[in-house]
Amino acid sequence: MLSSKLGFSNNLCEEIVNTVFFNILEIAKEQKLTLKNFGSFEVKQKNPRPGINFHTKSPIIIESKKNLRFIPSTKLKALINEHDK
Repeated sequence: MLSSKLGFSNNLCEEIVNTVFFNILEIAKEQKLTLKNFGSFEVKQKNPRPGINFHTKSPIIIESKKNLRFIPSTKLKALINEHDK
């Protein structure tokens, strides 16, 4: 779809899209990234928390980790939901 609209080869379009996503992730690692009319990417730190090993039923500590969070913009939500009507 993108290659026919732009007149580029599929390989070039794939490389462009991969580069854009790679750069989005690199920026989002350091700070919140907002793309107007699309949404925001943000890395959130989850603290360690207690859990249970389901096999042994013994308590464990779930280690802290970083999660990438995406929050769609109001315009993107409206665009997606307009097709349901």
